[in-house]
Amino acid sequence: MQWSILVRQPKDVAMAGLYNLQREIMISGAILCIVLALLASLLARRMSSSLTKLSTFMEQRTQNRDSQAEQPLFPVVVPGFHEAQLLSTTIAGMLEKEEQYLTKIERSNQDLEATVIERTREIELKASQLENALQEQRVVQNRLQAITDNLPCIITFMDRQERYLFVNAFVTTEFGIKPEYLLGRTLREVVGDEFYKAHAPHVQAVLAGERVSFEGEGKLNRRTYYYQSVYVPAYDDAGQVTGFYAMSFDIADRKRVEMMMNEFVSMVSHELRTPLTSINGSLRLVAAGVAGQVPDKAQELITVAMRNGDRLLHLINDILDLEKIASGKMEFNFQFSQIGPMIQDAISANKSYADQYDVSIKWHEAYSEMMVNVDRHRVGQVLANLLSNAIKFSHKGGEVEVTVEMNLTRQRVKVIVTDHGCGIPPISITRYSRNSVRSMVPIPAKKVALAWV
Repeated sequence: MQWSILVRQPKDVAMAGLYNLQREIMISGAILCIVLALLASLLARRMSSSLTKLSTFMEQRTQNRDSQAEQPLFPVVVPGFHEAQLLSTTIAGMLEKEEQYLTKIERSNQDLEATVIERTREIELKASQLENALQEQRVVQNRLQAITDNLPCIITFMDRQERYLFVNAFVTTEFGIKPEYLLGRTLREVVGDEFYKAHAPHVQAVLAGERVSFEGEGKLNRRTYYYQSVYVPAYDDAGQVTGFYAMSFDIADRKRVEMMMNEFVSMVSHELRTPLTSINGSLRLVAAGVAGQVPDKAQELITVAMRNGDRLLHLINDILDLEKIASGKMEFNFQFSQIGPMIQDAISANKSYADQYDVSIKWHEAYSEMMVNVDRHRVGQVLANLLSNAIKFSHKGGEVEVTVEMNLTRQRVKVIVTDHGCGIPPISITRYSRNSVRSMVPIPAKKVALAWV
């Protein structure tokens, strides 16, 4: 049997022990918290001291790197703190690699700087050479420009679209037009449609790669211009025609000379040939005895006069023939004739002329009956000129030979007139067919022949 004894006391008395216990617990907890806080502070300071030391070393390395001073060594010894020591070792490895990379970068920078310096010198050298080349090119260009500007002809260059890309200054002298006005314009724009029609075939020919030369006339500023133009194609490295050079010469003076020559020929035709024909006719009448019997000695003189009159008339006809040849109006009358009589007639016509120079004419009468298709009159003129020229330049007492050769392969007959005079200098032999060539002083010469084929 259990009993409960209840004691009735005042609340303050009854709770006094509990309040004391509660107070002691609170005091003990506060003391414990203070102690733990102090411990935590000490532990945190110890841990942060290692990180602070690492941070200080890193700042020193950064400052020393900027000032090129000696770097502190890693790893930093952090006693009693394994994690900080491990962090220090890791940072040391990273810094070591950084140093290696920085060394490589610095070496690369040095190599790059050396390369840049070398390349800069090469560029400066190349730039200097280029500047010198450009200067030389400008000098050459100015020289060529001066030459072309002072040539007495218009020189231009046009591309495939017929646009003017170069014009010399003579165009200003000739037409009063500035070269800049023509640059970039086409030939049609400059000369007009009517004038261009006459030039179009020549332009097409030169752009096809053909060298073209032609003459023409045109009107500008109420003035008639006579010109001779030469078109020369221009090629690129691939051999393609890129344009053409055009050179135009003023031939007005030559045209005036030609007109004067035509007038002279006309005067010769009227003023000389007409009276000479009358003189020859009168001589023939006298020789025929119309005016009475003529003594033998007088007959010989009349015959000589008639022969020389005919020779002078032929000379006048030759001058007229030159005018016909120049104008392209020369006509030929071809017919089959024996070659022997033509040669004999030419020798007979020059017999008296040969006697004056004491020169004999020897004819090797081979193929004399050969029939040839020629203009008998023109062949006689050629043979007479060859014979007279050979006689004139033969030595006194010399001999002129006339021979005939037959070329069966080509069906041609060659008549050769050979003299033994002063001869033709070797340097001039190649030009004898284009020019009248004679030696200015007597020189030893091989047997020289002038041939008509």
